[in-house]
Amino acid sequence: MTKVIRKNDAGCRGRLFWYHSGIRVVLWIGLLLLLPGIKRADGFDYEPIKDPFRERFVLHLNGLSFHIGGSSNDLNELNYGLGFSYDLGRLSSGSRVLNNAVFTFSADIYRDSFYDLGYAFGVALQNRLIGPIDFGLQVGLIHEDNLVDKSGWYLHPYLFPFLETTFDFPVNCRVILIPPVGDLTEGVVTVQFLVRF
Repeated sequence: MTKVIRKNDAGCRGRLFWYHSGIRVVLWIGLLLLLPGIKRADGFDYEPIKDPFRERFVLHLNGLSFHIGGSSNDLNELNYGLGFSYDLGRLSSGSRVLNNAVFTFSADIYRDSFYDLGYAFGVALQNRLIGPIDFGLQVGLIHEDNLVDKSGWYLHPYLFPFLETTFDFPVNCRVILIPPVGDLTEGVVTVQFLVRF
């Protein structure tokens, strides 16, 4: 028997409150991380990249996740999926945060933490943090099967911070931090493998 979650159910309202609160926290963190760079910038310029398609295309292999706290034993931690990103260009600016930042479009399809099929698309901005490690922010929209039942929305906006290795090797790794999801988990750390051809 399938349980239908009603929007007037107190438990559902509590989950929605924490779900949306987690999103607000991540959005504020992202804005606070970008604000110093934008404030110091004397504007910025976008420079489209002219490399061949093959060098701009990156295949995503979505895989493992780790749910922090909550009732994570009931959640799927094998979030297998497939996606891609496409390098759109670079930003040049007087700000260290934005200068030479890589600007990409990405799309992914995956099995989410509730065993539903999910789709995400958006853009990412990333820059060198230290050595072969980049820091970035991904912003976009997500749709998942049964998302309306889980959050009341058909499409959900997202902003996720991530760290990415940039070794001179065909396969690199991106670690994404996802905010708390209701009372189910205090956050998710997920791993994505990036394959360049």
